[in-house]
Amino acid sequence: MNRVIAAIDNAKNIAILSHIKTDCDAVCSSLAFKLGLESIGKNADVYIDSGFSEQMVTLPYFDKVNNPTCKTYDLYVCLDNADIDRLGKYKYKIMKHRAISVQLDHHGTNTRYCKINYVNEKYAATCELLYDFFGAMNIKINSVMARLMLTGIYTDTGKLSYSNTTANTLFVASRLLKIYGESLDTVCRPIFSSKTYPEFCINKIAYNNAEFFCDNKIGIIVITTENFKSANATIDDTHGLTDILLSVKSIGIAICISQDISQDNCYFVSVRTKGELSARNIAEVFGGGGHFNASGCKIFDTLQNAKQNLLQAAKEELKW
Repeated sequence: MNRVIAAIDNAKNIAILSHIKTDCDAVCSSLAFKLGLESIGKNADVYIDSGFSEQMVTLPYFDKVNNPTCKTYDLYVCLDNADIDRLGKYKYKIMKHRAISVQLDHHGTNTRYCKINYVNEKYAATCELLYDFFGAMNIKINSVMARLMLTGIYTDTGKLSYSNTTANTLFVASRLLKIYGESLDTVCRPIFSSKTYPEFCINKIAYNNAEFFCDNKIGIIVITTENFKSANATIDDTHGLTDILLSVKSIGIAICISQDISQDNCYFVSVRTKGELSARNIAEVFGGGGHFNASGCKIFDTLQNAKQNLLQAAKEELKW
């Protein structure tokens, strides 16, 4: 962490990058990081090559995403991103400027693609990691930053219910809540209880499309282009669909396959597991990765093959 801090100390204009098919931890850590850097006199811009859910768009300072103020940068900082390809079109910034690149991340599958890498899997979310980072840099966390960081932590831990939630996660959340100074429902309600109508329709379709295998220990949901069109929805409306399957007591492995509406034979896959079953093992079969109980990948194949191969990988993890 000290090498990352030194690089930031020596920079004036800083670009902050995070991952495609983004989530709240990525967006919130990026915005909180921007605000933190600006509080110590740095110029900071956020770049994320992704669509954004309705919930993300309502976050404080979201209008600063992909709205640069600098023409050149002294340093490139990657947050919550395990692999250079997941930066999307912005990966070329790192490829071109690797010598002045650093990263902060909590994914165990991180490929250490920057010049300086601080990766620590003990953190449940990058927003949790930032709490210690800001402390090390003597950056004061204000109420807006605290709200953003709480949002990132709560989404990456399923409201502090997933297995990645630790005593430190709870400690950091409590300190951030105190700094935020408002009730927790003002953080949770906009994220967890504000589905748009297309999201609701996709959830309804997901329930109808759910299939179960191996004595109901494996669940798979497929969302096709036709489903997206009928619901007037996009890939950004599919977050949380694996939770539908995980809510079934017998389920150990939950898989959501979402068709990329922009190209044929391309599918985004989200894998979630319970207990000692590894989502990462399944995703890595297809070149993906992530956390032990929450991972993902992208598959280029027919739907039939993608589904069959994912089911086989899940069976092998289940030792079925």
